[in-house]
Amino acid sequence: MEKTLNTFDLTCLACGQVLASDIEFLATDATISSAANKEAVPKGKAFLYDPPYGQDSREPIRYQGVAPKTMMSGTDLDACVSWAGVINGCCGPDGCDGPNRQCQCGAMIGTETRDCWTAFMFLPDVRQTKWVRHD
Repeated sequence: MEKTLNTFDLTCLACGQVLASDIEFLATDATISSAANKEAVPKGKAFLYDPPYGQDSREPIRYQGVAPKTMMSGTDLDACVSWAGVINGCCGPDGCDGPNRQCQCGAMIGTETRDCWTAFMFLPDVRQTKWVRHD
């Protein structure tokens, strides 16, 4: 597959491994889904958000003390990413216990929600991941 200038790879800061490839960012005014049991962001897309998604207050959503800045579909994560940490939920991971996805090097790279009462999404940890634009 040919990479275009408008797509990015999500990489692990610890080892440089590509975690997701060919992701295109949606416009900041794009409509995303907050419906339970549905993908919040379409496959192959990411959404940069500020103010925090899903909240009316001025206090940002925080996972392990860090306010995530992007969301994407967990289905875009490559095979090198595995489940780790606390995985709670009735039908899938609810993401309420912090990072639950890790790179093959062991770095905890973000939080995925995929339970029946949550919108499905992956929130990359800004301390552990980096977006790399295709040249």
